[in-house]
Amino acid sequence: MCIRDSHSVAYNYFQDVEAVQDPTLVEGCIEMCVHIHQSVEAASARFLAEARRYNYVTPTSYLELLYCFKQLMDSETKKNHTHRNRLLNGLDKLKQTEIQVSELQDTLAQSQPILVQKKEEIERMVEQMVEETAKAEEVKVTAMSEQRVASAKQQECANFEAESQAILDEAMPALEKSLEALANLQPQQLNEVAGYKVPTGGVRLTVTGLVILFQVKPVMKATDQMGGKKEPDYWQTAKDHIFTNMAQLMANMKSFHKNVIPTISERVINSLTPLIQDPAFEPETVRKTASVACVAMCEWAHAMHKYYFVNKLVQPLKLSLAAAQADSKVAEEKLAAAQARLAEAEGRLAQLQAAKSKAEEDMRELEETVRNTEVKLRRAAMLIDGLAGEKKSWSATVGQLKEREKYLVGDMLCAAGQIAYLGAFTSVYRQDLVKMWNGQLEKSGILHSDKLSVFDTMQDPVQTRQWNLNSLPADTLSTENAIILTNARRWPLMIDPQMQANRWIRDTYGDSLEVVKPINKDYIKKIEHCIRAGRPALLENVSGEIDPSLDPLLNRQTFFEGGQEMIRVSDNAIPWNKDFKFFMTTKLANPHYIPEVMVKVTLLNFFITPSGLEDQLLGVLVGRERKELEDQKVYFVQQNAAMRAQIEDIQRTILKKLEEVKGDILEDESLINYLDQSKTTTADITEKVAQAEETEREIDATREGYRSMANHSSILYFCCSQLSNVDPMYHYSLQWFVQLFISSIDSADKSEDLSERLNTLKDYFTYSFYQNISRSLFEKHKLLFSFVLCIRILQGGGKVDLSLIHISEPTRLLSISYAVFCLKKKKNKEPNCLDTSNTTIKKHSPSHNERLTGNKKHN
Repeated sequence: MCIRDSHSVAYNYFQDVEAVQDPTLVEGCIEMCVHIHQSVEAASARFLAEARRYNYVTPTSYLELLYCFKQLMDSETKKNHTHRNRLLNGLDKLKQTEIQVSELQDTLAQSQPILVQKKEEIERMVEQMVEETAKAEEVKVTAMSEQRVASAKQQECANFEAESQAILDEAMPALEKSLEALANLQPQQLNEVAGYKVPTGGVRLTVTGLVILFQVKPVMKATDQMGGKKEPDYWQTAKDHIFTNMAQLMANMKSFHKNVIPTISERVINSLTPLIQDPAFEPETVRKTASVACVAMCEWAHAMHKYYFVNKLVQPLKLSLAAAQADSKVAEEKLAAAQARLAEAEGRLAQLQAAKSKAEEDMRELEETVRNTEVKLRRAAMLIDGLAGEKKSWSATVGQLKEREKYLVGDMLCAAGQIAYLGAFTSVYRQDLVKMWNGQLEKSGILHSDKLSVFDTMQDPVQTRQWNLNSLPADTLSTENAIILTNARRWPLMIDPQMQANRWIRDTYGDSLEVVKPINKDYIKKIEHCIRAGRPALLENVSGEIDPSLDPLLNRQTFFEGGQEMIRVSDNAIPWNKDFKFFMTTKLANPHYIPEVMVKVTLLNFFITPSGLEDQLLGVLVGRERKELEDQKVYFVQQNAAMRAQIEDIQRTILKKLEEVKGDILEDESLINYLDQSKTTTADITEKVAQAEETEREIDATREGYRSMANHSSILYFCCSQLSNVDPMYHYSLQWFVQLFISSIDSADKSEDLSERLNTLKDYFTYSFYQNISRSLFEKHKLLFSFVLCIRILQGGGKVDLSLIHISEPTRLLSISYAVFCLKKKKNKEPNCLDTSNTTIKKHSPSHNERLTGNKKHN
């Protein structure tokens, strides 16, 4: 790819990167991307020349660099903004709470005196209510007494009325019957009676009754010719005085029992009594000899006579009733007055009760306000106190994030370069390239961090601790590989001769991981099943070539069919699950993959490093020598990792809850309780972590006593691991080396003195290692191996400096030594023993170095 095309492609990519819009910055980033691509091309050539390892740089690698940079910028910017916003929100909540505390204290100070005043008012009201209640009770007793009197009078009146009515009920039928007959009479019927010339006996009797009852003085008429004896002529009297106005007669008869009977004299009634008792005056008898009108008037006369006597009996009762009613009225007036006084007292009592209820309600509201204020103050104290430490760390972290934003473009450019290009390189080459990129960033004026390795710019300590617990070696190279693997778009292919990456992947995913090998006939179907189910798959023991049927998977060639995302593997279209993960490992120490393969995968060199192997061998040695110590070390490492992860999780949860809370934060009791609980938990965990770290330091101090042996053993392994550069047949697995190491630990002479024990073990293991390796070598290579072993041991002991013989890359020592010995063509014999305790190398002059290497180009 020419430089012009590189600039054009990069420019198009940077158009979509929001953080890279300044023209000067865009130009600097483009120059940086081109520099990364070109520097890796040069480093790959040097890598091949020095380490005989192939790494191809293609235009696809350049596109991957640009894509990776864009993705990293987007993800890191979003992550930083989210984290910073949550921190700022948390700080803002704390600031609001501090302001609110002052307001709550003012509210509490104002409410307390009012609350005391309300209590005093209520106490006074209660006293008044007691007095008013006593008065009301007195009035109530009086009213009840008056009520009893009034009730008795009312009962007496009712009794009189009932008795009177009972008497009246006897006369009422006859009266009503007579009144009904009168109502049916017509005036002409009465005129007919008045028109009689010669009245019958029944008519005369009827007329006599009328004259007596109306108290008309009868006309006296002589009964003999001499006129000496006179008798009353009731007929003539009636014609003259009664039958003169028939309508008036009818009216008088109908109202007679009301208007006359009550005042009529007993003499009149006595005058009527003989007539009433006369059988000829019975209505039925009169009906036979007189008209209907006479019968009606006869019945009326009988009814008035009877009504008189009934009224005579009722009249005393009416008088008694009137007296009783008068007494009842007086009693009712007294009762009404008592009831009015009672109502007034009860009204005052109700007013006091209402006022008391209002005051109590106000007091309850004030108490509730005071209680809520006190609760909020307690919660505020818990919140402020619980997050006091976090406030400082959050403020510092906000500043760090803000500062990091300045360096994000430069850091992510280098990170993208490492992810896209450096997976296949060893640590030395990675460091050299990152150092070169640092200089280019300075030259382009792009701000960046002091340390540009992904180990420093993208590492998550919590995640790294978990990786280490899952068997990832703790050295920098392995951590960088894990970060690259996590952030790369392409599936990883790991160069893993010591099975370090293989064990890490297995321990990370456990039983959910599907492990397949190319030699398995059904491995494609197993991978397809993992794609459907979203399970991780590990293809191990990959050779120098990859099955072409996996190309769609490696290229992620998905497509949509019926709304479902699909992928076609080995002619089968299967649903694509985004949770699917794919890993590949190879045991080949130095595989050669063609460019067409390398552009499809992320090649990662997991070849073990000296420091990583040293830590592993130290664990093995202490585990055999001091098993309880190593068990404690493993336990505390796991415990510390878990506790630190828990603290991180608590911090994230606190920030998330603070972000999600709506309204007044002090109203959220669950949040305050969580903060209080988390404070206790964090303090407890922090204390335990401190204790564990102290114990771990003590354990490490004891373990460090064995480190010299682990360092020495690590040197031995790298002497044999490089023999494949002499002859491809020379491959020694790490498992075999560890087993030989363990065998030597168990077989070497024991000693209570640690120094003596380590010296004995060092001699024993060195000799055992030398014997086993020499036994497997061709005769012509044995002296070469002895020389390399000697030089390495002396270098590890600080007794020789490889720079004196001008070897720029220590790993090239074996290749150079082999070249020297080939030039000399000496026959070598296997020594009986290897003793390097007194071996020394003198400082050589340049001329001697030239003779040793045979060529100045080796300098």
